[in-house]
Amino acid sequence: MNEGPVLLRDLPITARDPRPYGDLNIFSPVVKSQSTDLFELCKKYGLIQPNCSILDLGCGTGRILSKLQQITKNAVGFDICERFLGFCRPYNLRTYHVDVEHPEFNPTGKVDPLSAFLPFKEGSYERVIGIAVLNHQDITRAQTIIKEALRVTKKGGLTIFTVLLLNAQSRFQLQQNQCVFKLQEKTDDWWVSNVTRPYLNCALDETIIRRTIIENRGQVVEPIYYGQWRQLNHAPTGHDLLVIRKI
Repeated sequence: MNEGPVLLRDLPITARDPRPYGDLNIFSPVVKSQSTDLFELCKKYGLIQPNCSILDLGCGTGRILSKLQQITKNAVGFDICERFLGFCRPYNLRTYHVDVEHPEFNPTGKVDPLSAFLPFKEGSYERVIGIAVLNHQDITRAQTIIKEALRVTKKGGLTIFTVLLLNAQSRFQLQQNQCVFKLQEKTDDWWVSNVTRPYLNCALDETIIRRTIIENRGQVVEPIYYGQWRQLNHAPTGHDLLVIRKI
């Protein structure tokens, strides 16, 4: 786990996909092996039990969802990228799609991301998992995602996000080039790794994220596990790990 399953920046680029989304080469066998680490992360910190109802929010190619569905029949995936979901279908993974616009993952999407709703009733799931979702959003999009994730989480249930959080310490580290990622300020609450493709990888203000959680009947399960991107080698994963309880 200490190699950081979400820090896959140096994977080889194949001719099949000259511009892999988020620098994550979805065709690489390395990604498949890393999926086990991510699944174990979700299982441990999400307290996942057999027959738990689970939503894999931003399930992508199904690297975690495939393992979730091995332990519970009540796991489903959701993604805005139809291309990613195409990789789930040969394995009969149960998924949902909404054509939400996103500059990196779905640039031709017809649905406004700030008015998008997940196609599920309130309190549908005991666990909602969002791995490598918030680090591809600006702060406003992230607030919408958190609101919707908590809406569909059952009272007492858990929502898990990986995220790059901006606080006094991480801002200082970024300014001193002490982080794995090289991020620069685009706005005070949104720092990005690439100004021409800002949604490729970004960090979000922790104070705003915490406030959004509280406003949507959520409570951060302390402590937040700050990640290896901050050069914290004891961290459980590459990004910061945020666990939220619905209250």
